[in-house]
Amino acid sequence: MTSAVYPAATGSRFEHSLGAMSLATRAWRAAWSNARSPDVRAEFHASAQEDAAELRLPAQQPKFFELTELAVAGAALLHDLGHPPFSHVLERFCGRQTPTYFEEEPLLLDMWERSDGVFHEFAGLQLAFEVTRQLNEPLRSTLRAVLRADTDDGSWLGTLHSMIAGEIDIDRLDYLIGDAQKAGTEFGAIDYARLVDAYELHREGDGFAAAPGVRARSAVETLLLQRTQAYKWISFHPRVVCANLALGRSLELLHELAVRRDPVRIAGTDVTSAEIFAGLVPMLNYISPRDIDLASYAGGLGPEHMATNVQMDLVTGGSPGPHAELRQAVQSSVDDAVVLESLKRARAAAQAMSGSMTADEQYRGVVARFLTYSGCVLFRHKNVIPAWKTVEEFQAAAIDMRDELREVVNASYRHFLLEPRILAHEETKEAVEAECDALLATFGGPGAQAPERAVLGLNELLAMVFDEAPYKDELARDLSARFYSLDGISGFWDVEYTGFTAVREDDGAFLFNGDDRVRIFDSSPIARALQQVEQSRARLSVYFFLSHPARVPVGEPGTAQERRAKLIGEFVDVFPRFVERVLPAILADTYQPPISRMEDPSAPSS
Repeated sequence: MTSAVYPAATGSRFEHSLGAMSLATRAWRAAWSNARSPDVRAEFHASAQEDAAELRLPAQQPKFFELTELAVAGAALLHDLGHPPFSHVLERFCGRQTPTYFEEEPLLLDMWERSDGVFHEFAGLQLAFEVTRQLNEPLRSTLRAVLRADTDDGSWLGTLHSMIAGEIDIDRLDYLIGDAQKAGTEFGAIDYARLVDAYELHREGDGFAAAPGVRARSAVETLLLQRTQAYKWISFHPRVVCANLALGRSLELLHELAVRRDPVRIAGTDVTSAEIFAGLVPMLNYISPRDIDLASYAGGLGPEHMATNVQMDLVTGGSPGPHAELRQAVQSSVDDAVVLESLKRARAAAQAMSGSMTADEQYRGVVARFLTYSGCVLFRHKNVIPAWKTVEEFQAAAIDMRDELREVVNASYRHFLLEPRILAHEETKEAVEAECDALLATFGGPGAQAPERAVLGLNELLAMVFDEAPYKDELARDLSARFYSLDGISGFWDVEYTGFTAVREDDGAFLFNGDDRVRIFDSSPIARALQQVEQSRARLSVYFFLSHPARVPVGEPGTAQERRAKLIGEFVDVFPRFVERVLPAILADTYQPPISRMEDPSAPSS
C-alpha cells in the first residue's frame, strides 16, 4: 500500500522479476569469470558432477556454465512467484488459510506442516515446480534444485541460490533501485554495475561462496544505506504502515463475518449476513485450486459438472488433468485487484445491511470496524490519528515510561529467577541474569544521553515482545478496553511493529579480499552506524481509528498535536502494565528448552 503516500509507487513483481533475472545473469557471468583461478571453476564443476546422474548435468565445462547461467536466470525470474496479493501484508492471513485449502491433498498438507511456515516461499516452490514442467532436461531439474537449495550450506547449488537470496543479493539490488524510482525519492542511486561486475566465485573449505570483491565496497555500502533509508522513509512511513495494517485487518474481519456461526438475519428475509459475506471473500488459493474454487471462476459451474478433481498432485508430479488451462487462468488471476474488488463489494453489502440486521452490539461492532478499516484502504478516509508521527514524539513516550519499564523488567526477571526450576539450573540462571542486566543497561540512566538511551531500551523491549510472540492484538485490545473516545468520538486502537535488521552481525554480509572473507559489519563504519540508526527509529506504530462513519474533525492550529499528546499519554499509562502481564510468559517460553532438559536427567545436554 505504498501508493497511499507515494502515488506513483505502483511497480509490479513482474517488472522486478525481469530486472532480477537480468542482474542475476550478469552477476553469475562475472562470478565465473572472476573466479580466483581456473581450479575453482574446475572444482565447482567437479562438485556438481556428484549430482550429474540425478540432474543429467553435462560433463563438458562450457556446457555446464551455460546450464548454470540459465538456471540462475530462471531462479531469479521465479523467485517471487509465491507472493500473495499485496505481498507480505497478507502473508499471515494466507498462511492461516492454507491448511483448509489442502484438506483433500494430504501430501501437500504434510509438506506445509513440515515447512518453516513462510507462506510465500512454500507457495513459490509449488508454483515453480508446476510452471517448469514445460522445460526440457537438464534445465528443469537444475532450476528446481537451485530454488530448493539452502543458501548457507556452501554447496554448488546453494551458492547459486545465495546470489539471488542472500544478504547482499540481486533481489534487494533490483527492488531498491526500482522502488526508489517509482516513489520519486532520492534513494536508489546505487552503482549496480560495479557491484554486479565485482562478483567472484571462491572455494571455501569443502564448499563454495559467491560475493562481490572489496573493489565494490562503496557500492555495497550505498546499497545498505539506501536499503535502510528506503525502509525508514518509504516502507515504514506512518501512513504506509497504517494502510497496510488496515488492509490486513479488513480481510481478517471479512473472513470473520463470513464464517460466524451465530445467524444474523437480514430483516424480512431468510438470508443470513454470513451467507452474503461468504460469497464475497476473495479466493486466494492460487497454490492448488479446488473444484469449488474453479467453479466460482467458471460462471457458477458446479463441481458436479467437473470431469475430475482438478487439484494437481504437486508432490508426485501427476498430470494436471483436463482443466489445466482453467486452473492456470485462475492461479494467474489472484492478484491485488481480486482483493480490492472483494473489499469494495463487501463494503457496499455491509453498508446496505447495517440498518436491517438483527444483530447484537458485538456483531455490529465487527461490521463497524470492517467499514472503518476498508474505508481507510479503499478511499483513503481520514479516520485515523497516529499517536506519533516523528521520532521526537516517540522519544517523549519512551522517556515518560523509562523508569516504570525498568522497574517492570527488573521485577519480572527477579521473580522468574526465583522459580525452583531456574534455581536448580545454574546455566539457565546465569543466562537469565545476563539478559536482564543487558536489557536494563540498554535503558541507561540519568545524563546527557538519557533521551536516546530511553528509545534504545524501549526498542529492545519491543523486539523481545513482538519479534516472535503474537502479542500485537493483545496490546490493541488492552488500549481499546481502557480508552475508546477522543474528543467525544468513539473509536478503537491498533498497533503495528516494524522490526528491521539493517546489517546482520554474523557472516551474512561479506566481501572477498583476495581469498579472505571481509565482514561488512567489521570493516565498514557505515554498516555499524546503520545499526545505530535502526535502533533509534520508532519501531512501534500506534493508531486510533475513529469508528465508521466518523472522520478526524478539523480544528484550530495545534489541535492535531494536542490529540496525539492525549494518545501518547494513554499509551504511556497502558504499555507498562501490558509488559508486566506478558513478560513472564515470554521468559517462560524463551527458557523452556534448557529447563525441560534439566528436569529429565537422561536428556542430552545442549
